[in-house]
Amino acid sequence: MVKSLLVTLFAVGAITSSIVIGKNLIEEAPLAGLPKQQQQKDPENIKELLTNKGYGFLDVEGKQDDEKWTNLINKYISLKDENKIKKIKDLEFKSKGNSFNNEDIQTFKTKCQELLRTQITKGNEFELSKQNTIDWCTDKTSRPINVS
Repeated sequence: MVKSLLVTLFAVGAITSSIVIGKNLIEEAPLAGLPKQQQQKDPENIKELLTNKGYGFLDVEGKQDDEKWTNLINKYISLKDENKIKKIKDLEFKSKGNSFNNEDIQTFKTKCQELLRTQITKGNEFELSKQNTIDWCTDKTSRPINVS
């Protein structure tokens, strides 16, 4: 009887110690055992949000993707209002027709930079900005976009 009581007390002590040690480890290093994806901080803007979802972005600072930007401008100009893909609010180009210059490309890049920096909020305006970014500023946009 005494032996079984000692075994029970020992087991309770071991369990309690394990709980205390485990609690301290979790408090000191809460992210250590989590997969890398779960260790990331909450995104603050559209760029961080989409990066966490695996999106890449067209080059908005250099000239690496300028041909893609020119193609996007052509697709953008040809969009009709009833299309599923929406135009970006307040984005206008100076050139008309199919001859776009570096200023138009820079205008598009600047608008995408603004979209990428958009702080995360709730509501339709944020959702539209996020979708505009996906449609016009990510590496996905280098693939054909159905504008009909």
